[in-house]
Amino acid sequence: MNGPESRRSARITGGFWVAVEGVDAEMVLRRGDISATGIFFEIDADVGPVGTVQWLHLASLDRTRVAHVMAHVVRVVSLADVHREVKGVALEFMPESDDAAAKLCDLVKHVLESPQRDGKVPQIAPRMTAAGPGSVEVKELSVNSLLLETDWSVPVGEPVRVEIIAKGVKRPIRLEGQAVSVLPAVAGGAKRFRIAVRMKEELKGPLKRFSEHEISIDPAELEKAKAKIAAQNAQASPIDQLLSALIVPPAEPPERKHLSGELSRIPFTSLCSLLELERLSGELSIRREHDLVRVFVRDGRFVDVESKRDLDPRAEIGRLLTQREGTFAFLVTPVVREDRIRMSTTELLLDAARQEDEIASGR
Repeated sequence: MNGPESRRSARITGGFWVAVEGVDAEMVLRRGDISATGIFFEIDADVGPVGTVQWLHLASLDRTRVAHVMAHVVRVVSLADVHREVKGVALEFMPESDDAAAKLCDLVKHVLESPQRDGKVPQIAPRMTAAGPGSVEVKELSVNSLLLETDWSVPVGEPVRVEIIAKGVKRPIRLEGQAVSVLPAVAGGAKRFRIAVRMKEELKGPLKRFSEHEISIDPAELEKAKAKIAAQNAQASPIDQLLSALIVPPAEPPERKHLSGELSRIPFTSLCSLLELERLSGELSIRREHDLVRVFVRDGRFVDVESKRDLDPRAEIGRLLTQREGTFAFLVTPVVREDRIRMSTTELLLDAARQEDEIASGR
């Protein structure tokens, strides 16, 4: 196993369609773990070491929800026994736009809500505890069931009520149900019990959750947006609030140190959008055979360029926009260089596109 996995939301175990662009010829039905921030699945092909950036095509089992999103490798798994060798890869999503992030969240929610082909209901591993008499740990959670591990037992059929505090939810969420199975469990030498609870209230309709990065930051509109979010959350059922908070965590940009890939798979324009959206700072190296260009980025903005050619920094960026061969490597590091470009990334791309159109039209 290589590298840490930095998934920040609960994992949903289920089935989905996946294709790694440039690796898979078509979508493959896989079973694994997926969340709003990352995915893990088995794959025979090599998708690259930790830090490699890929495009993923994802779809729900019924193919009614699809997403096309960039992701980078955070963990590589290789296990072998006498029967076979299992290879797996974990990737963290890097949506390059709010629309891509919204489609991704919609797909993940749909996976949770939809029964699998084997009739099983997808479960999530929430990694949280519940309030109750003694020690209570939530092992699994779905849209209509709850699996608790406790140091106390209840009779089958007994009403069960627990209060859960989840990240992103300010108040404790009370869930009620009925014990449908009680089995002994041993943990650390102590006798404990696994209690399966059927929820009294099931999830109704799609999950809904909003975070501040999805709303206007205009001060005049911010308070209205917050009030709207509070009203929507207040109307949601307890199970809806809980699952939403677990699946879609608050917007906390993960720490990245190194990203790499091939320009034939990840165009330079996609890199520009990603760097600007996540306000990353560091050095972006573009290499094609013996040609090396170093682009310095601060808070998502290009500030300077170094290359063997004596070109204006803006002209060098414009040249990179059409490059489809070679590799890139981005190293996250502080950048203190003077801003020689003096344009936002979006303005720079629009200006380069305008110049390209003028050249094409002969003006």
